[in-house]
Amino acid sequence: MSTPSISPIEAIRKNPVHRIKDIYEELDDLFANLNFDVVVVEDDITTMEFIKAVGYATNDTSRIKSFNSAEDAYNHIKSLPLEKTPDLVILDIQLKGEMDGYWLCEKIYSEFPATRVVMISSTSPILVKNRLSRMDVEAQFLQKPFTIQQIAKLFDTYKF
Repeated sequence: MSTPSISPIEAIRKNPVHRIKDIYEELDDLFANLNFDVVVVEDDITTMEFIKAVGYATNDTSRIKSFNSAEDAYNHIKSLPLEKTPDLVILDIQLKGEMDGYWLCEKIYSEFPATRVVMISSTSPILVKNRLSRMDVEAQFLQKPFTIQQIAKLFDTYKF
């Protein structure tokens, strides 16, 4: 005589904790390659945490790493296998340390062309766009202060 199969609902009723854990593991495996990797480079902790909070709220598959210097962010990105480089880097122009956001933008553009860069600053948009065009890099610019909607749009725009 064959064993009667039980429905997923019955399985959950019989052992809800283990079944839910199994479901999460299956979903993790299924969506493992759909993660959206973001690096935020910002030396103002309040701005950094704001961007990260909006990112997580907007896109629950985001993996967000944050750094307060261009050097640390570059070393992190460079240490990753090519297929694991971030999808998006949100990068402040004026950073503490020897290297600024323009330096990191050039490095990313030349070494990791699949990574998209969004520069953020309170500097005049005209000055930033002129500098970026002279550097011959493709980067979007977002002027501070920005809104929740503007940051959410970045995560939606560059998601895939």
